Amino acid sequence: MPKINVLPREVAELIAAGEVIERPASIVKELVENAIDAGSTAVTVEIQHGGVKYLRVTDNGCGISRADAPQAFLRHATSKVRDAADLDAIGTLGFRGEALASIAAVAHVEMMTREKGAVSGTLVRVSGSEVEDISDAGCPDGTTVVVRDVFYNVPARLKFLKKDVTESGAVASIVDKIALSHPEISFSFIRDGKQAYRTPGDGDLMGAVYTVLGRDFAKGMLPVEYTAGGVGVSGFICRPAAARANRSMQHFFVNGRYTRTRTCGVALEEGYRGALMTGKFPSCVLMLTMPCELVDVNVHPAKIEVRFQSEKAVFDAVYFAAKSALLKDGALAPASDGRDAARPVTSPFYSRAGGEQTVLPKKPAFTEMTAAEFQKKFGKKEPPPERPGARVQLREEWLPPKNRETGLDVEPDPQDFAELSRPAAEKPPESPPPRPEAALPASRQQKIASPTAYRVGTVLDPALDVEEDFGPEEAEPATEPATEPAAEPIAEPAVEPAAGPAAAASPPVSRPEPPAVTVFGEVFSTYILCQIGEEFVLLDKHAAHERIRYNRLKAEGEVLSRQLLLTPVTVGLSREDHGRALENREALLKLGFEAEDFGGNTVILRSVPAVMADASPEALFLDALEGLSRSRPGLPAVDEILHRMACRSAVKGGDHNTPAELEALVRRVASDPEVRYCPHGRPVMIRFTRRQLEKMFGRVQ
Repeated sequence: MPKINVLPREVAELIAAGEVIERPASIVKELVENAIDAGSTAVTVEIQHGGVKYLRVTDNGCGISRADAPQAFLRHATSKVRDAADLDAIGTLGFRGEALASIAAVAHVEMMTREKGAVSGTLVRVSGSEVEDISDAGCPDGTTVVVRDVFYNVPARLKFLKKDVTESGAVASIVDKIALSHPEISFSFIRDGKQAYRTPGDGDLMGAVYTVLGRDFAKGMLPVEYTAGGVGVSGFICRPAAARANRSMQHFFVNGRYTRTRTCGVALEEGYRGALMTGKFPSCVLMLTMPCELVDVNVHPAKIEVRFQSEKAVFDAVYFAAKSALLKDGALAPASDGRDAARPVTSPFYSRAGGEQTVLPKKPAFTEMTAAEFQKKFGKKEPPPERPGARVQLREEWLPPKNRETGLDVEPDPQDFAELSRPAAEKPPESPPPRPEAALPASRQQKIASPTAYRVGTVLDPALDVEEDFGPEEAEPATEPATEPAAEPIAEPAVEPAAGPAAAASPPVSRPEPPAVTVFGEVFSTYILCQIGEEFVLLDKHAAHERIRYNRLKAEGEVLSRQLLLTPVTVGLSREDHGRALENREALLKLGFEAEDFGGNTVILRSVPAVMADASPEALFLDALEGLSRSRPGLPAVDEILHRMACRSAVKGGDHNTPAELEALVRRVASDPEVRYCPHGRPVMIRFTRRQLEKMFGRVQ
């Protein structure tokens, strides 16, 4: 059996530091949380080269005394926990006493601190857990911590760090979340010498949301204020029309601490049930306050997950908070209590005194009352008598309209429809009857009048033109004698034969004629009833159009042609998506998206794929980023992106289309054998032979 050795102190500290410090963003999180616990009203975070080479956190909190400054770098040294009983109700963000010790174990650290009223401050230098210098320093009230050369003594961890832009994005994401959790503190974030933003610090949550997440995100939010079961919920949720394609913009804070909680996420989405389109997720900035003894924050090494004593109470509070806010937003009449809907939502920590550490007061979890008091408060009450005309039926204004008109951009190739260029005598009997329209021009080609159509990202927009060739017998007689000569039938372009007898003897390539097509109509504005050849067909127009669009994108090759936007579009992103966009600029450029950093978490979009120029640029770009995030082994990222882009721009079930557009789509499907399944694998059409139908009706056995 191998000999058991006791690890040296420096090795044990490096192992322990690896559990707390994962990347520069982890250092920023621990230092900023210490600044908040110190009662700061202003915090500045500055990083260079992603925080790997240099990062600095400055606050104006209570500071540390000269005697305690060296003690702060010892493991398990903290001013927030004194005995085991304190762990039952933790009201501070930090409590383990491991942050500074772990940071000092893997980096060069300088800390300058000064208590309020002290004559001078203290400077402490630590490298590799060894205190190198303690001296007096002239500095303002508060604490400044400078960290250099992260993981300089752990090369195995250093090589796993990402690019500077990725690490900067991770730091920015942490600062964003902490700035939202405490709007009563002014946060300033400086990246590579440029100030990204500075929050007002006036306690108004909307001001912090506007500064951190951007104007476009803030203008789509609804205020929330709700309390039930000892759990208070305040903040903002998005209107259903502003929902996003992922959950990256869901922010939940429990007693001022950012947490990833599945309970709150499910409750929020349940509150939106029936109000969101499939594949959309709500955004939010919600603050939950509850007695400290009802939540356990000591369940995760990074303190990012919590455990609730009563999951049901938290679920109900978030669910009813979201539901009530949506109902108020959709009400036809204003609220009768006279409250101002624009009243600012303030932080629950706004009223604390400067320099006071964050400690939430303990509240009783249960209230004692007699049976009579309980019956009086919660007993069943008789409903008031109804007055004539008092019942009002409310509509859900956020639901998308059902009768939207959408234009299909299916452009049939004239070579695909040989029967349209044949003489009238050879036309199949299944040709549709003439349409009651104006006489067609002699060129036998006509742009179908574009109805008012719905496109992605807009409500009403001009439809796409659909070109279709009509046979001579389909045109109605003109009211006046035709003055133009009749057009020649559409024919293949002439190709000069190559020199040599072999070339002269080669027969011309002939394409198979597509079967005859008859369109009867639609069912549920989604499925087209038609006859293709000798089969009765139910065709899903969304799946068919999606596959056609996907094939068109794939035909562009690895590099899609770009369509420059007349007016560039700014797109607000989450920190994760913003970093992903900057990391994959070359890949996005090949897909037709020319995107540049516009500051903060915003990019400016200058071009889109040319074949998708009719769709919403912002929606297409978000779908491209979502495809990059969901790419998995075995499926290239470009395929996932093309899937989402084709689905986004295709006609949707429930949209209205003209008979000519439906017929053009069916003819395209009938002539293209590749349009049989959508990119997600769903069938485009279901076919019934005559024998199958007769068997269903009992005509044959």
